[in-house]
Amino acid sequence: MSPITQFRRLARLPFIYIAKILRQQEQTSLKILTQIILVQFAFYFNFLILWKSVSFLLGFSPYDSIFDYTNFTFSDLKGLTNIFCWLINSVLTSFIISVIVGRSKLAWDFALTVHIINIILSIIYNKSFPTHILWWLIQFVSSLLIIFLGTYMSRFRELRDTFFDELLDSSTTSNNKSIEMNDLENQT
Repeated sequence: MSPITQFRRLARLPFIYIAKILRQQEQTSLKILTQIILVQFAFYFNFLILWKSVSFLLGFSPYDSIFDYTNFTFSDLKGLTNIFCWLINSVLTSFIISVIVGRSKLAWDFALTVHIINIILSIIYNKSFPTHILWWLIQFVSSLLIIFLGTYMSRFRELRDTFFDELLDSSTTSNNKSIEMNDLENQT
């Protein structure tokens, strides 16, 4: 076996292992921890991609830390861009939660976990408790966006198999039968 083939097999192992964990039906602590790590990684990765892209396009220095709460401000275009990217990232994270977690009951848990970990990392990075009201307001709005959109998207994915597939199947059939409504008043 060539070294390249061995490397490919070793490189695939973590992904195969993660996929096996995520396919489990029961909620084990290892599955929940894996989901938390994946959602947190996706949250920061998406924000970094958004922030670096927009910073490059607008000519900002993209080397500011994402944990620095003084970057969130209404006083300049850079701060507004940071706020905008953070809120767009919240929408993307809600989609990621619906894909990785997939359960509407757990969406708010993961949304709050993302923000609690972010607050802890911000405190560690800044070596002080965040005191900017705007930063707290953005975190609150961001968590609400992730909670509501993540719950809605997860619920839609859960119910799609039960309710929506029948609607799609009946509309794609070649029979053009009309749907008859039952007369509920005349039924006894």
